Amino acid sequence: DGGREYRATFKADDWMQIYTTVYQMCTQRTPKPYSAELYVRVGEAMSSYLTRVVLPAVQDLHGQFMLNELQKRWNNHQVMVRWVRKIFDYLDRFHVKRAEKLSLHSLGSSVFLEHVFAKVKKDVRDAVLEMVQAERDGATADRWLLSSMTAIYVEMGAGELDVYIEELEAPLLMASVTFYSKKAAVWSEQCSCPEFLINAERALDDELARRVSYLHAHTEELLLRVCEVEVLLNHEKTILNKENSGLVALLQQNKTEDLTRMYRLYSGITSSDGLQPIASIFQKHIEREGFAIVAEQRQKLEALENAAAQKAGGGAAAGDKSTSDYVTSLLKLHDRYFELVKNCFGDSPVFHKAMRDAFEAFLNEKVGKAGAAELLAGYCDALLNTSGIGAKMSEEEVEEQLERVVRLFEFLAEKDMFQEFSRKLLAKRLLLERSHSDDAERSLIAKLKQRCGTHYTTKLEGMITDMNLSRDMQKAFAKWSVDRASGVVAPAQTENASGNNPNPSSPENNNNNNNGSIPNQNPTDSDPMQISRGSSAAEPSPSAAVQSASAVASAAAEQEAHNAEEGVSVTKKAPQDEPVGALGSSSGCVVGGDEAGASSTVMIGGVDCNVRVLTTSHWPTYKEDKLNLAPELERCIMTFREFYDGRTSQRILRWMHSLGKATLECSAFTGNAKVPSVELQVSTHQMCILLLYNDADTLSFGEIKERSGIVEHEQAKMFVLSLCKKYALLVRKGEGSG
Repeated sequence: DGGREYRATFKADDWMQIYTTVYQMCTQRTPKPYSAELYVRVGEAMSSYLTRVVLPAVQDLHGQFMLNELQKRWNNHQVMVRWVRKIFDYLDRFHVKRAEKLSLHSLGSSVFLEHVFAKVKKDVRDAVLEMVQAERDGATADRWLLSSMTAIYVEMGAGELDVYIEELEAPLLMASVTFYSKKAAVWSEQCSCPEFLINAERALDDELARRVSYLHAHTEELLLRVCEVEVLLNHEKTILNKENSGLVALLQQNKTEDLTRMYRLYSGITSSDGLQPIASIFQKHIEREGFAIVAEQRQKLEALENAAAQKAGGGAAAGDKSTSDYVTSLLKLHDRYFELVKNCFGDSPVFHKAMRDAFEAFLNEKVGKAGAAELLAGYCDALLNTSGIGAKMSEEEVEEQLERVVRLFEFLAEKDMFQEFSRKLLAKRLLLERSHSDDAERSLIAKLKQRCGTHYTTKLEGMITDMNLSRDMQKAFAKWSVDRASGVVAPAQTENASGNNPNPSSPENNNNNNNGSIPNQNPTDSDPMQISRGSSAAEPSPSAAVQSASAVASAAAEQEAHNAEEGVSVTKKAPQDEPVGALGSSSGCVVGGDEAGASSTVMIGGVDCNVRVLTTSHWPTYKEDKLNLAPELERCIMTFREFYDGRTSQRILRWMHSLGKATLECSAFTGNAKVPSVELQVSTHQMCILLLYNDADTLSFGEIKERSGIVEHEQAKMFVLSLCKKYALLVRKGEGSG
């Protein structure tokens, strides 16, 4: 009757009569209740019908026709069971529970399993697998019918999946292994790597669709696992190493779509680390490209060295450009694969680790005389220096470049060396006023701090802070000078900066000549090499404007506390027999074009003086050298010391002349009205040498050493020769031992 409601089949009186009869048979006491016998008779009736009618009808057919018949008979059987449950409802509600028997619904499934399904299950399984195989081969399958068969298998388990798993799922998985092992072998042999991946992805999608359409959810993970193992894992090595289409070829050709598909497929394999072989090849590929860049740079440097040996000059600039190109190549290499990992490999930690291992392998290789830490620090300096490549970039471009460099910095093995090189270069930029952006400097420090912690950037941050505090001190010095000149502050009697009496004729200075120079313990008056003034240069003015000489101040003793107002470290004054751990400046400076610096410039005896007081512990260690300064500069130092001692008596200044620079005004080219004077930008040592020629036209090398106070032979030679080269301010005559 197609399962129509019983009210459409039975009249109410008939239904009540049948239900009452069943009720009386189950509850009567005389002669006995018939509940147990009635339960048995119901099962026998269903079994008899299935054996006589249903089983022969199913067995007479084969393949899909058999499945259709089985599905129809099963549906009819379910209708019959529903009728039985309604008629024998009282029996099902009371006797079954008391006697702990199967419910009539479960009894119906049990007798169908025993008398029909058990007899045809092999044929049914074969027919189902045949339909699945045909669909995998491209034929169209009746998915609704297959879904009905799955439902029958599940129902036969009476609420459990044992029958489904044993009779259908296990054979299906075995058939899938056989199918995909053969299919994948063909794909591996005939297809390129991208084609293989496309076929594999399609196979996984198809199997997932089959599961959703007509298989139980329990089968999904196992079925996909079969595909992953037979298709992806078993042939991974083969497809990754295909000669013209494998992983290396995909990386070289930047096939992002294929690389993304490869990651998507292998990252989904949870039972095995399918990504590791890919990451290993990826790492080796990056290493090959990286070492190729290193080898190329070594060849360039070797060629430059050979060219420099044959022809002097120009080698340094070419070397700097080569170094910049080398770092740029490394940055491009990192950017390329960083973006690839981010966009194609899902930002996976496995591939980030592969990248790290690869870059650590070649980045820390020494190239020429410089290591990676020095090269990266130098590149950062070029970005932040007013004369470097960063000067031509916008702030956004500099920020982007710094971010790229810091990413590369993470692979450095010698991060401490990078810190030291960065400190030295930052010191030069700050003291020589070559930093084109304070914001960029702070940005770089912030990026390093984020990756290495606060302790890594403490000194770098201290240097920036010192410069700001030093500007405030210079302003205070300027105000003090104005007040002193107007009589508000009484001048104090102090010693000069070198600790000697400022009067050159005093007993303490009997060993000094009139120019304030100290005698050389190994004079070289017999040195035949003479250095004279260049023919085009007039005498430098003794009242030279000393521009941008730098100072570092600090104190060393038992306790140290930073004074935010004055930018120096406060300690107890060191005893006379202890080394004084303080840095100070050489001649002062005024920053050309710097409004803050110009407004705080102090004019002392015709010299514009600007001093920077900095903290020793923050700045690189500099060698303290002796230098005989001109009286005008000695007066500047003495004045600043008077000001500084008035602010505190517990800090000690140590003057570092090597960090200073100066601007000398010269009345050169007097015959040319268009050029009445020139300004020479020189270091403090060069300034002291040039000022010697105010009193002499020709000096021997020994005399220069003696009068300037530059004790070290090689250092003096370096400064003298620097004035005799491209723009010859001095002319060298004769050959000497120096």
